[in-house]
Amino acid sequence: MIKRLLLLAIIVELGVFWYVHHEKTPVQVQVANFPQRELVLDKKKVPADEPEPAVETAATTDPLTVIKDKYTVEFENLEKETKKKAKDLLARAKEDFVEESTDGIAALQVMSSYYNEFKTLETETDETFEQIYAQLETELEAGGYSKDEAVTFREQYEEKKKKMLKKALDVQGSYE
Repeated sequence: MIKRLLLLAIIVELGVFWYVHHEKTPVQVQVANFPQRELVLDKKKVPADEPEPAVETAATTDPLTVIKDKYTVEFENLEKETKKKAKDLLARAKEDFVEESTDGIAALQVMSSYYNEFKTLETETDETFEQIYAQLETELEAGGYSKDEAVTFREQYEEKKKKMLKKALDVQGSYE
């Protein structure tokens, strides 16, 4: 009984398909026969004598906040870049250390060379931080603000730097 119903449904579907496909005009013609309609977005009417309300921009927000937000992003980008380089360096150091761990002198040479690379990375990061920090101070003074507004950025940088160095030393200690 179920097989007959399924067969009947398939036949009906084929008949409908054949009718639609052969008896109807092509889709392009059907669409062309519809009248064109204009899409109108619901927009609040503003009287002609009043200017349109502006979208809130940096000019309508606190300028100090705008400056700080701008440099927060710059410092975060510096941090991400430095972390990526440090992780890559740690991964390479681990590989080399594991390879050379059978020979004590070679392992010390590996650690010494990577220590120098870490110090170079630290120096480069410090220099970049100082450049960004100087720009921040200049922009603060140009906006009529005190350079003291930038101190929190330096404190955060120093704190994150200490944590990163501690983490690197912890990782190094785990190889010994």
